[in-house]
Amino acid sequence: MLKKIDLRELAKFRLGNPYGATLQEFDLTEAQYFIAAKRFVSDWIWAEKLHERDMELLLVELLEEYRYPDWAESHDRTPIHSIEALLFMMEPDYIRNVFHQQRKRERKKLPDGMLKNPYNIEELVAAGIESEMTAIAHATREEAVRLITAHAAKKGVQLYLRSIFSLQIADSPITLFRVLDSYLMRTRGWESLFDLEQTEHLHFWDFKVQGSLQDPAALQQRISHTLEDNINGLREASREDAVRLLTEHVVKSPTGARAYLMAIGMEPALAEGLRRTVSTALDALKLYDQYLQRKKRQASLFDLTQQTHLHPWGMYMKGQYSSEKNVREMVAHLLEEAIPCLRQATRDEAVYELVSAFTSRTPRGTRQICRMGLNSVARYGLNGAMRESPLGVLQTYDAIRMQQDAVWKSIFDSTQPIYIAVETSSGGNPSMKLIRGIS
Repeated sequence: MLKKIDLRELAKFRLGNPYGATLQEFDLTEAQYFIAAKRFVSDWIWAEKLHERDMELLLVELLEEYRYPDWAESHDRTPIHSIEALLFMMEPDYIRNVFHQQRKRERKKLPDGMLKNPYNIEELVAAGIESEMTAIAHATREEAVRLITAHAAKKGVQLYLRSIFSLQIADSPITLFRVLDSYLMRTRGWESLFDLEQTEHLHFWDFKVQGSLQDPAALQQRISHTLEDNINGLREASREDAVRLLTEHVVKSPTGARAYLMAIGMEPALAEGLRRTVSTALDALKLYDQYLQRKKRQASLFDLTQQTHLHPWGMYMKGQYSSEKNVREMVAHLLEEAIPCLRQATRDEAVYELVSAFTSRTPRGTRQICRMGLNSVARYGLNGAMRESPLGVLQTYDAIRMQQDAVWKSIFDSTQPIYIAVETSSGGNPSMKLIRGIS
């Protein structure tokens, strides 16, 4: 039974003195103090509703005087604006003593009200993690990152602290380490252990956070950071250099773009990202492109109007070759990129350039298609005998130019002064040659 106590005097004394000293001064158990403090808070709220001026003034007086408790260490002197949190704020030594008693099973539960104050929770978590990783108590920030990284996959700390708290504060390892991170920033003045801008840092994805691959912002951060960590110079690169680096490392990777991304740690992101809507290398690079556009305010890496750009068709995208319109656009863009003078050429000039490119230069035929970057579209976008054929490429390009330009006559039109003639060899393979007709 709670003895009769002046709750205002209790609150005044408590806010100016440590928790343990308050229990001794008023001869209270932890449970009795909890009841008294809760009554005081309840009376306070009720008094505010009734506009009792003396209680309102007392609130202002207490918060102004004891917002920075004198008994707290200097690095803990952070404002707390909740009267309930202040009443249950406990000194670090008391909290750590409670933790060790709980660990030795010398007490059945935590003090009532202890978890009402966020700093108490931080101190408890710090004590628990330090009991499992003793070196972290005196580690530098960089050493702490390495220690935690080594323990990230372990669940011993998580399960142990869950038995203490019996609530969801320890529902995952990352929950614990985020609380610890807050504690270390407050008490040691460190930058966050999860600050990706720091040379040494923790990755939240190393803790296998449930649902993180379904969060667009978190997934984009993971993909962007992984790319920049593994491609030297990408983080500081200009747009043009980013295109060059991504083309070199990802698009033209000997093992394939998707295999390269899986090898550098993106396997979970590509396997489960956004309910499996992010599954290809192109999906990943588009998310990274969005990140760069927002961060650096630059044109898209896939903007084909820019002098340097990435080709979306450089990496397989489901359905990209099923549309004849898409295939034509790919062929036209890649061919004009390989032979720039085609963009401004007349029909007759185009005939000379195309015949020269595919019949007079080395390499010829399908090897020339590969050199121009047309191999994928020629293989998957063209059908029948035209597949992987220079003739098929030229017929596709001719069709789109006739569609764009009303005066363009087919480059295979034998009624024109010059045209490309198609002949079939004895082996059945078509060949091309330039024919100059009579004007």
